[in-house]
Amino acid sequence: MNERQEETINVNTSADDGFGSLRWALQQAEAGGCNRININPLTDDIRIRSALPEIHKNLEINGGDVTISGESRNRIIVIRSGCVQINHLTLANGIARGEDGAHGSGGAAGLGGALLIESGTVYLKAVSFNNNQAIGGQGGHFKSGLLKHSGWWKRALGIQKIFTQRRKLSTSRGAVAGIDGQAGI
Repeated sequence: MNERQEETINVNTSADDGFGSLRWALQQAEAGGCNRININPLTDDIRIRSALPEIHKNLEINGGDVTISGESRNRIIVIRSGCVQINHLTLANGIARGEDGAHGSGGAAGLGGALLIESGTVYLKAVSFNNNQAIGGQGGHFKSGLLKHSGWWKRALGIQKIFTQRRKLSTSRGAVAGIDGQAGI
């Protein structure tokens, strides 16, 4: 049995910023020893005005059946590393926009409007995805001269494993993207 005490931070406001907000809780978790965030089920929908802090560590988020909205302007959650579990939450109206290409190159992919898993392991339990989008960037215009190959290669491995309790995953288009991680749903 693990003797270590788990620290919990409680979210008790739907405000986008400030003490008790989800943004504040994610900042505190990243800076300290917190490994669990509980969102009060009586909290109204959380509407984010800018991207939330990225997750780089082991963390459990208990959503209390609250909705987090990207307001059709922001990607909602980015996981860069760690083992992350998200429970009882709705991620809605998230958007990821790929950058436009330049000098004849193609536009970048818009990956995971609600959730981008760059690396790590992610478990989702009773998480819904509503009205999320991933929009690729536009191709660049080639004006004149020679197009040189820059040697940059991007790899997108996708989600390697999906663990699910009911063997069914239902998401809206553009909701989740994985680059080099795994997700359990």
